[in-house]
Amino acid sequence: QHYCVASFEVDTCRLLDVNDAYVQMYGYSRAELLGGMTIVDLSAEPDKSRDAVQQAVADGSIFVPLRYQRRKDGSIFPVEIVGGPYLWNGRQVMFTLAHDITQRQQAEDELREREALYRFLVTSLSEVFFTCDAQGLLTFTNAAMAHMCGADDPQHLVGRYIFEFVAPSDMELAQSAFQQALTQLIVPNSLEMRLLKQDGQQYWVEVK
Repeated sequence: QHYCVASFEVDTCRLLDVNDAYVQMYGYSRAELLGGMTIVDLSAEPDKSRDAVQQAVADGSIFVPLRYQRRKDGSIFPVEIVGGPYLWNGRQVMFTLAHDITQRQQAEDELREREALYRFLVTSLSEVFFTCDAQGLLTFTNAAMAHMCGADDPQHLVGRYIFEFVAPSDMELAQSAFQQALTQLIVPNSLEMRLLKQDGQQYWVEVK
C-alpha cells in the first residue's frame, strides 16, 4: 500500500510538500499542488475538511478517519486520512498520511448488499428457517418459524434454545442429530420429529 504523504499550513490549509503517491492519486502536478492549492481545494467536503483540521489542532491528535476527495478530473473517491499538527519554523503545520480506499469500500458495500438480499430471502420464505450457534442458541428466525411456534414476533425466539421447542419424547433424537451435524458435518436429508408450541401443543415436522 503506497501512502500519500503531505504537509500543509494549518492557518491557510495551503500545501507545503507532497510525495509522488500524492501527486498520482489526485492527478495534479507537483507544481500545481504546491503553487497555492489547499487541502480544501482537493476535498469533496470542504467544510468538513476545514472543521476536521481545526478539531485536530484543538485536540492535538490524529484526524479525519474517512473523507471524500476530488481528483483533478472531477471524480470523487473515499480516502482514509490520519495526521497530526506540529510546529515547523514557528508555523503550525499538519502532517498527513492518506490512501484511497475505493476497493475496500466497494467490497464492504457489496457484502452489505449480499447480506441484505440473504436476509430478505430467508425472511420471505414460506418454509421455516432459523440459524443457531454451536450450543443451539437461536440467532435468527423467520416469520414462518414464529408462526409455527406460536410466537407473535420472530425476535421473541432469538436468544432461546432450539431444544426448548422439541417434544421430550424426541429430545434424544434431536440432540443426537444436532451433535452429529456439528462434529461430523453430517446432516440428515430428512428427519421427522415432534415439536412443541409455546402452549405445549405437540406437532410433527420434517427437518432438513
